[in-house]
Amino acid sequence: MKKRSSCIKRIAVMVLISFLYINPLINGQAMAADDKTSDEIYFLMQMESFLKTSYVNEVQDLELLRGAIKGMVESLNDPYSEYYTPSEFKDFNESTSGNFGGIGVVITSKDKYITAVSVLEGTPAEKVGIRPGDKLVEIDGDDITGISTAEVSRRLRGEKGSKVSIGILRDGEKQIIRFEVERDIIKVNPIDSKVLGQGIGYIKINEFNENTVENLDRTLGIFKKSGVVGIVLDLRNNPGGYLDQAVEVAARFIPKGPIVNIVSKEGKIQSYTSNSEPLPFKLVVLVNNGSASASEILAGAVKDRKAGVLIGEKTFGKGMVQRTLSLGALGGIKLTTAYYTTPNGTNINNTGIIPDVVIETDKTNP
Repeated sequence: MKKRSSCIKRIAVMVLISFLYINPLINGQAMAADDKTSDEIYFLMQMESFLKTSYVNEVQDLELLRGAIKGMVESLNDPYSEYYTPSEFKDFNESTSGNFGGIGVVITSKDKYITAVSVLEGTPAEKVGIRPGDKLVEIDGDDITGISTAEVSRRLRGEKGSKVSIGILRDGEKQIIRFEVERDIIKVNPIDSKVLGQGIGYIKINEFNENTVENLDRTLGIFKKSGVVGIVLDLRNNPGGYLDQAVEVAARFIPKGPIVNIVSKEGKIQSYTSNSEPLPFKLVVLVNNGSASASEILAGAVKDRKAGVLIGEKTFGKGMVQRTLSLGALGGIKLTTAYYTTPNGTNINNTGIIPDVVIETDKTNP
């Protein structure tokens, strides 16, 4: 037991030091530990010892370390950076692709509420009437104010056929609206498409998961054989997803040149570009205030590079980039590490993208 405790302590020190030195290591710089840093590490170890010897109940080393990491991440006051326990991290990774039991709503943290960014078509959430923009405030009668998006996602999931009660706040409604939703298997198919006729094809990208480009290419191949010459690309209520997938999708429609610029904390710019001529389709892109993150990368590239026409509402305004880090038995974190700008250098965070043609959604008939 003592050997295991000693091992965990060594892991704890290594993790804490990695947090303290992550920026110098990334930049390839060497930095000697100064007295202040040594004092900080010593204080943390002393605090651990104090809690273990003074707390009335038994203290688990692993739980103390998880709490320390969670506290560090939460101290950033960033709605997009989160700590996950091992089970939460597993759920988070599964939610980016694959199948799972749930209700079919994509959530984010906005204005201190867990907010539905989009509701996947044909899912239980859509069938009962949950809408994008609804603020989730109750699950099974419990107030979820202040609970992380990861924990809310975990509570929304469950076995097919099981039921969950959800309370939401909706703009224009004074009282909490409650739904009982029966969970089903959610199959994350990112692409919906059809040929509309008269040479027009319609593509809706629900999110940018790891299968987006593969399914888009399949759809574009069908369009070519069907004589499609113009595409309506629907990014409404697309919450985003993988950066590389958004860039690859953009490369299908954007001429040679810049797609997006990723700007690091130090101001270093990594530019993603299109290296091939776009496919021979006229392009119209539909957006609304549920179009966020990676979908805004695509929309911003189309607008700035004049590769098509943007129509709809101003987009969500999430111009930050996150990366994930697995901590093994300690769980994992999602951390904001950069922001992005459109090809013209515009930072759209908290402001969004104004379409070329603004058409407001009829709120009475969503």
